[in-house]
Amino acid sequence: MSRGAEPGRPTISINVCTYNAGELLAKALDCMVRQETGGEFSLEIVVIDDGSTDGAAEGVAEIAATSRVPIRYCSAGGKGVSHARNTGAAESRGEWIAWFDQDQLAEPTWLKDMWSTARETGADLVDGPRDLLLTDGQRAGLSDFCRACLGEISDGDTVHEHVRRHGSCTGNALIKKEVFDAVGGFDESILDGWEDWDYVRRLRAKGFACWYSPKALVHHVVSPDRLDQGFFKWHATRVGAAFASRDLREWGLPKTLLACFAKMGQALFVNAPLLAWAWFMREKKEQLTRICLLLRAVSYARKTLFFVSPRLFPQEGFHARVQLRNEPRFNRNNEDR
Repeated sequence: MSRGAEPGRPTISINVCTYNAGELLAKALDCMVRQETGGEFSLEIVVIDDGSTDGAAEGVAEIAATSRVPIRYCSAGGKGVSHARNTGAAESRGEWIAWFDQDQLAEPTWLKDMWSTARETGADLVDGPRDLLLTDGQRAGLSDFCRACLGEISDGDTVHEHVRRHGSCTGNALIKKEVFDAVGGFDESILDGWEDWDYVRRLRAKGFACWYSPKALVHHVVSPDRLDQGFFKWHATRVGAAFASRDLREWGLPKTLLACFAKMGQALFVNAPLLAWAWFMREKKEQLTRICLLLRAVSYARKTLFFVSPRLFPQEGFHARVQLRNEPRFNRNNEDR
C-alpha cells in the first residue's frame, strides 16, 4: 500500500495514545502497520504522546522512517487520556478514526473486520472484544470478575447493536470522524477513567448507532504487577468512584443517593456475608472478588458524600488516588489508605 490516502477510498486514522509504554508501543505500532485493507480503505497512524519521559518521540520517528504506512507523532502535553484522544482526533486526516491502546496487540484482519461491520450495518461506531495475554496458570488463578478488571471484554459471537447502558470500549473501536465531531469529543475534566462511558452515553443520546463486531479481537498485554492484589483493590476503588460520577451526571443527585444506599445495603447484606463464607471455605479467588466489591461500594459512597457536600467531605487524597495516572503508586500491595 502506498503512503498517504488512495484516491476514491476512505482513510482510517488509527489513533494510539501513549504514556511511557516502552517496547509495548513499538509492538502495538508493528501490529497497526501490518493491518490488511483489502483495497477498501487507506491507513494512517497518529501517535498521541501524553507526556512520556521515555523517549517516545524518538522511538516513533525511528519506526515511521521505515513504515509503509504514514505515522505521525503529536504531543498532548500530559493532560490526561481524554485530552490525548481529542488531540488525536483533531490531528486525524481520515474520514474514520480507529482507537487502539498502547498495551494491545491485534491480528492483521482486526481493522478490516471492524470496517466490514460498519459497512454492513451502517453503524456510526463499531467496537470489538478483548482477551488477555495470560498463561494458563495465571488465568486459572483469576476469577471472572478479576479478568474483567484487567480489561477482558466479550459481548457474544454475533454482530449486533449494543443495547447495554454502557457497552463500548474506546481501546478497540472505529468511529466516523463527523460523528466524533458532532458528539463533541471526550470530556477533559474526567480524570478517573470513565470518559469512554460518558462519551458513548452522549453519542447514543444524539441518536447514533453503536455496533459490536465479534471478529475484531484485540489482545491485552497484562503486566505482572497487575496480577497483584493491590492492583485489583486500587481498580475497585477507582471504578466505584467512577460509577458514582457517571451516575450523578446521568441521573442527578437524588437518584445517585438512592443508588448509594442500595449499594451499601448490598455490601452489608450480600458481599460481606459472602466474603466471610469465602474465608471460611478458603476460596482465595472468591475472597478477592468480594473484597473488591466491598471496596467499590465504599468508594461509591465516598464519592457520593463529596457530591453532597464538597466542603464537609473534600477527601483530596482519595480523589488523587483514583486518577488513572496514580495506578503505579497503588498496585503493589498498597492498601487503600
